[in-house]
Amino acid sequence: MVHGHLWRFRLALGLAFVFVAGCSSWQVIRQADPNPFSNTGSFAVAPVSFDGALVNGSSEDEWVGSKKKEAARWEAAKRRMDERYLTAMKRFVEGISIDRDQQYEQYIVVARVRYVKPGWPTGQTSITITVQIRSLKEKDVVYDEIQINLASGGRKARAVMGELGEDLGQTVARYLNSRVL
Repeated sequence: MVHGHLWRFRLALGLAFVFVAGCSSWQVIRQADPNPFSNTGSFAVAPVSFDGALVNGSSEDEWVGSKKKEAARWEAAKRRMDERYLTAMKRFVEGISIDRDQQYEQYIVVARVRYVKPGWPTGQTSITITVQIRSLKEKDVVYDEIQINLASGGRKARAVMGELGEDLGQTVARYLNSRVL
């Protein structure tokens, strides 16, 4: 009898993990209907943009200016975030080509950081990103837009930006997989 309960507990715990790990962590702001991405085989991907981002309620320039000793580390952390974002997208998309080259693509994925709350020097780092899928052929046409909120597990911001980039890439890949049927 005890073994039966232990088996059920392990099964429930495993299913809970799969459910939590597989939950969509995006909020749809806009989604084109009909779906223009059906059977789309490839997307261009722009580097993660911090243009206009607020960091702890200040502009990024103001925040970096107040952390002069951390400026180089912050720039390195942003680069690490972008690199891991692209790598994760490529790893998690299913049957979709992801590339930075925009020459031959019809659509581009644009991720723009809106807000960063660094856990500087220690604590949880959280970040809000808006991701748009835009036309490369038609100026200013946005088909889909989602908002993604990510958080680290209580480590320094510069140490987790790469991890957040990977989480972002995996989330965007899951979204693309759901749209490219």
